[in-house]
Formats: sequence, structure tokens, C-alpha cells
Amino acid sequence: MDLEDIKRLDIFTFLENLGCIEDKKKGSKYGKLYKSPEGNKIWARYDYKTEKYFYINLSGSDKGSIIDYIQRYIIKRNNIGLVRKYIDNNIHLF
Repeated sequence: MDLEDIKRLDIFTFLENLGCIEDKKKGSKYGKLYKSPEGNKIWARYDYKTEKYFYINLSGSDKGSIIDYIQRYIIKRNNIGLVRKYIDNNIHLF
């Protein structure tokens, strides 16, 4: 899976499978607001033009693609090889 394909993985399903809870009152057709198990407020959205998913941590200062989310919160390292390995081993989360 190349980087562009990874950025097209469904971040909504991924966050829900990680235990994030959607705030159904705050979402829209363009994005959803989640509360992570750690208490962070995460705004996730789908960009119809690029067909990619993005997130913004409203409780912090980070944002980016699902690659950035996995690097920051899951593997806690900036290593695309580890991101690919994580996705390969956990494809059921997407």
C-alpha cells in the first residue's frame, strides 16, 4: 500500500475501533468530533476533492493524515515503515 492509499483509509472507522467516542451533536457531513480514551477532542474529516482523511487534535496542536495520527499516538515514532507494518497487522481496524 503506498502513502496515498494509506491516506484514503477510513479514519472514522479507525478512531471508533480505537475506542474514540463520536459526539453526534457536533458532527457534520464533512467531519465528526470524537473524544479519545485519553480525553483528547479529535476532529476528523473527509476531503471530497482529494479523497483523503484528516484529523485535528482540538485538545493539542497536532493535525494531519492518518499516517501522522498513527505515528503520534500509536507507534510514537516518525517511521513510515512502522506505520505500514502497523496497518498490515491491523487492517481490520479500518
